Amino acid sequence: MRSLNIVTLSNNKLNSIHERAFGINSSISHLDLASNKYSDIPDFAFVKLIRLQKLAIGGRYLTRLKEKSFRQLPFLEELKMKHCQFNKSIINAALFKELAHIQELYLDSNNLSGVNLSLITNLVNMISLILGGNDLDQLSENILRKLYRTRHLELSDCELKSIGLGGISPLANINRLNFDKNQLQNTDYFSLIKLSNLKKLSVDDNNIVTLGPYCLAGFKKLRQL
Repeated sequence: MRSLNIVTLSNNKLNSIHERAFGINSSISHLDLASNKYSDIPDFAFVKLIRLQKLAIGGRYLTRLKEKSFRQLPFLEELKMKHCQFNKSIINAALFKELAHIQELYLDSNNLSGVNLSLITNLVNMISLILGGNDLDQLSENILRKLYRTRHLELSDCELKSIGLGGISPLANINRLNFDKNQLQNTDYFSLIKLSNLKKLSVDDNNIVTLGPYCLAGFKKLRQL
């Protein structure tokens, strides 16, 4: 099976992933193991998949990742870890140490907090970051400054009370921004004008009660609100 490129085993009942499960299938570029029953990912689980570009894991049974779970994946561009039961320490700098090529990272609907999100900002090539459904409360300006290449930022349903508009200006390349289902009360649209490439902005289901005069006039590229 040296020509095998795409493997989809999602929504099964896999209760473990052997560290050599894909040892002879180095041609795999897309691997989907999401929504199964395994609780952890062993060290070097995908080490032989040197051509892997897209990887999906996760589900409500996944609670642990090892420090070397994602080692030796030099071409991985998309990593999806949705609907897991991660605790606040599970996402750490060592975990992403060798994933410099990541462009799309999905961490939605986990138990992540703003404290450990600072550890993923060494992924300097990241274009799309999906964090919806986590308990972030607020955003750190220092984190946002390291996401300067990001084009799509998803922060829906994150318990956000403030989006720190003064600090969001470093996201100069952002064109899609989602703040749906949060607790935002006052939105300074004039600060968002600094995001000159913004094309889509979503702020549905918040607590916004007032809009200033001509609040949308400065959005030169905005196509959807």
